[in-house]
Amino acid sequence: MHFSLRHLFGGALLAIIAAGCSHPLDSPTGAPSQQHISSFIGFDVPPPRREAEPALPPAIPDLERSATLRDCLIYAAWNSPRIEAAFHNWQASLQRIPQVSALPDPKLSYGYFIEQIQTRTGPMQQQLALSQSFPWWGLLDAKADAASHAASANWHAYEAVRLGLFERVTKAWTAAVDLNSEIKLTEASMQLLADAESIARNAYEAGRMPHDSLLRMQVELGRLEDQLHRMRSQQPSRRAGLNAAMGRDADAPLSLPTQIHASTADISLEDARARLHTNQPQIHALDASIAQHTAASDVARLSGLPQWTLGISTIDLGDAVDPSMSGSGRNPVLATVGLTLPLWRDKYEAAELEAAARQLEAAANRKALLDDLHAALTDALYKREDAIARIARYTHALVPRAEDAVTVSTKALAAGTGTSLDVLDAQRTLLALERTLERSRAEAINNDATIARIIGGTPEIPQ
Repeated sequence: MHFSLRHLFGGALLAIIAAGCSHPLDSPTGAPSQQHISSFIGFDVPPPRREAEPALPPAIPDLERSATLRDCLIYAAWNSPRIEAAFHNWQASLQRIPQVSALPDPKLSYGYFIEQIQTRTGPMQQQLALSQSFPWWGLLDAKADAASHAASANWHAYEAVRLGLFERVTKAWTAAVDLNSEIKLTEASMQLLADAESIARNAYEAGRMPHDSLLRMQVELGRLEDQLHRMRSQQPSRRAGLNAAMGRDADAPLSLPTQIHASTADISLEDARARLHTNQPQIHALDASIAQHTAASDVARLSGLPQWTLGISTIDLGDAVDPSMSGSGRNPVLATVGLTLPLWRDKYEAAELEAAARQLEAAANRKALLDDLHAALTDALYKREDAIARIARYTHALVPRAEDAVTVSTKALAAGTGTSLDVLDAQRTLLALERTLERSRAEAINNDATIARIIGGTPEIPQ
């Protein structure tokens, strides 16, 4: 071999790589910047921590010491396997961008002449060829755009999973805390009734009260004790539901509060709808899907255009029979240009029609989802306002009056001017009103969470 094949093909390979790197078909592979919901129903919630990232303040809450709603939301944001799965799905979709936007691999081929062909300048001994294919201008950009929009859709799907999980954690938390509150109220009611029962027993022993009146109070105490036992038996299942939502073991200990504090700030329907259109991640995901299928239509159209190939090859020649002959043993070099012939048009036209149909499907799904979200938002706002109105009525009027009624009826019983039925009726009314108040607070917070999930973030609700 009279000149180096290594030098020849090394230079040709560098030229092809340089042509590929500077090729106008190349597309950037940048990913959408990470965004994180900063707050949810008035609580700051940090982004999820990943193993590749440094620890982010604040530290993971110790739910055995304190399991407030904010603590549970932070814990879920960092530990839920659902959020983890959605995050990695987005990360995986980002890796599609460099795959689809890269040029095909160069092709290197080698041939050896088993039976050498004699030429004037020497026998053919072996052949080496290198080629690089290039798609039509714009195809790689279109593929990168489609993959980028698909990754963007997965990012917004990840945000939707976060919001949905936060709503689930909120409702599981309020269910567990509401049960704790109901237990506390029942215990307080039992204490009030026990005090009245002691008064009634003294009156019975003094002959100032019939036996059946005392028995009614004792039966009511037994009924409350039975209710208390059933409520306590429900605590493990409520805690298990909350732990599952946060990605913890079902029996992991929790230090939950015994009362719910709901925000009573106003949320206007107009503001909520405006935020829905600008922040809702499922809507943004469908917008990205529409853009993805638009780019897919370009991919289908450009795929139907010729693909061209540049190549270079050389044949290694031995010495000619007459070594003194001009050009003896000189290796010939051949440059080639090739084009594919996309003759079978049906598949390309079908791909374009498929992309157009997918685009229309995504647009229709967007319209349907938006209609459903508007209806759900209106319903959640109504339920929230109704719960807040009940909180105001019960806090400032009904519960204080019921407490006064219990006090008055108990004093009347002690003075001998009242009956046990008056005490029982007042006590039952107070307990029912207190339970309704606590459930209204839970309903207000649950609807706050639903509204936040629907509009894609937190409305202006102070802590």
